[in-house]
Amino acid sequence: MKRVLLLAILACFCASADADVLYQQLPSPSGGSYVSSWWDPDGSNYDQYVWDSFSLGTGARVDSIQWRGTYGTSGPVSNFTVAIYASIPAGTQPDFAQPPLMEYETGGNADQTYAGVFGGVTMYDHSFTLPVAFRAQAGIRYWVQIEGWQSGFPDWSIAASQSGDGSHFLCEHNNIVSIYGVPTGCWFTTRTGDAAYTLLGTAVTDVEDTPGRADFALNDVSPNPSRGDRLDVMFSLPNAAPAQLSLFDVGGRRVTSVEVGALGAGLHVVDLARLAPIRTGIYFIRLTRGGQDVTTRTAVVR
Repeated sequence: MKRVLLLAILACFCASADADVLYQQLPSPSGGSYVSSWWDPDGSNYDQYVWDSFSLGTGARVDSIQWRGTYGTSGPVSNFTVAIYASIPAGTQPDFAQPPLMEYETGGNADQTYAGVFGGVTMYDHSFTLPVAFRAQAGIRYWVQIEGWQSGFPDWSIAASQSGDGSHFLCEHNNIVSIYGVPTGCWFTTRTGDAAYTLLGTAVTDVEDTPGRADFALNDVSPNPSRGDRLDVMFSLPNAAPAQLSLFDVGGRRVTSVEVGALGAGLHVVDLARLAPIRTGIYFIRLTRGGQDVTTRTAVVR
């Protein structure tokens, strides 16, 4: 009976034959989960977000992420945010002073598939292929965040894992203010227990993983034109030297600017509309580093 249960756990939570498992925290056979969702579209004081850490023994390109979760009376999610954050030097939490190293919306329920009933709770598997592979360096601690979107009380939860380092990092909005409404911030805590997820991709050789081989370039802007609520800029850096990603209007006025050098060598994506929506107009995106700069144009329409 135990063997049958274990096979059921693994059946929908495994890599495809043509992908390598780079890192994996398998779901616990006894169930359990941690709330990681927000009340779409404005958020609430009941929102909670979970981050869990990982590090790889070799450099790799992460192509896709799989995870397991469950939902309550609010029903299934309409969207997910999938992000990877750098770690603070102590390694105890994500570095929120910098934008995520990678952040995407799945644009749907991320191929929700029935996984089974565990601990009396029905759970579902999800999978998302990254639009741009995330380049992870060997021996560096990163933090994965998977956040469900629900049009009601946020009760989507990521499944608990039977492996990991025994803890995850949590933001709770409901401990900040007691009045119902838009949240004012996070109360951050470290909690016991691990989240269940798998990273799939390809390990790279030492030559391929050399930071100095990366280019200095603006690679893509998406969507373009944008509606102003999201403006993902893909760019490459050769190393961790100071660099700025800035947005200027046609009058040459700086609209927003982000220090991105700390992201290090490789290909990165930053949402320049993350902090505030961008008004309608024509804009120029500029990446600067020392005496180098590259510029591209984008538009925001309604």
